[in-house]
Amino acid sequence: MLDKGRVTNYASETGSVYGFAQDRDGIVWAGTSSGLWRFDHSGWQHIGVEWNAPAGRVTQVGFDSEGILWALVGGLDTTKDLIYLRSGTRHFKTAGSNLSVDGFTWEPDRTVLTSPVAPHVSDSGKGADERLPAYPVTTRSMQMVDRNDGVWISPADKPGLMRLPKDSLRDVENKASPAISETYNINPFQMAQLVDREGNIWFGDTRGIHRFFYTPLIRQEFPKETSESADFAVVADDNGAVWISFGSDYLKANLYHVLGGKAERRLPQVTSFFAYRAPDKTFWFSGEHCLWHLVGDDFVRVDLPRK
Repeated sequence: MLDKGRVTNYASETGSVYGFAQDRDGIVWAGTSSGLWRFDHSGWQHIGVEWNAPAGRVTQVGFDSEGILWALVGGLDTTKDLIYLRSGTRHFKTAGSNLSVDGFTWEPDRTVLTSPVAPHVSDSGKGADERLPAYPVTTRSMQMVDRNDGVWISPADKPGLMRLPKDSLRDVENKASPAISETYNINPFQMAQLVDREGNIWFGDTRGIHRFFYTPLIRQEFPKETSESADFAVVADDNGAVWISFGSDYLKANLYHVLGGKAERRLPQVTSFFAYRAPDKTFWFSGEHCLWHLVGDDFVRVDLPRK
């Protein structure tokens, strides 16, 4: 363990460790090749029959948002049992058996994503011990949600990394088409993915570390008749909207009111020289040989003195 720059070695017989999870009391749990282990601040304890935990390899372990500990028990290439431990108890129960899954879907804070849908159990598997309000979203590939409602997956049957909208989470691997996904030539290791506090997404593969981040800037689309080469004048109001004079001809610009990402054309025609919000919360826009004064919903033309 590395703590404040100091490394402490805790001798144990855990075998290969596939993942860690920490509960709200600071207790660390580990899924290993020899089963489930628990670290109580002083040493590692193997979890067995006294906790009603089945014997076998534990390939995934994690807590959900309610504090329930979930674990997948079984070989790397075999079907698995899904077990869980409610907070404050010392008795594991079974949520599903003989599941053809490899892992959980992870939330950005590394909790297990859950849904009301119970895992599919094959006919040969035994039923669950009880009906729960939510179950882990299991998958046969790496699957992680970021802080912008994107789902990152690394399909087990094809190389590469994909990002899809979170609303595509159901049956996400079958919907991972180029039309709704972004694809990257990255093949991350199973445990080498992370969403940090700033929302950056990190992956590790044989070539090194990869970082993805979202820009805080949002592209504003305008009607198709506007030109790509244009001048702007912009002024904001108190309701989250902006007024934009936009045009390729500096003497003839269109005036748009933009709210919620939608740009609406407003009259009159203006120029792209000038847009101003006065202390009295009215707006002024430049026009050809005039100013336009917006008071409430009414535009008033104010002619400029002639030379």
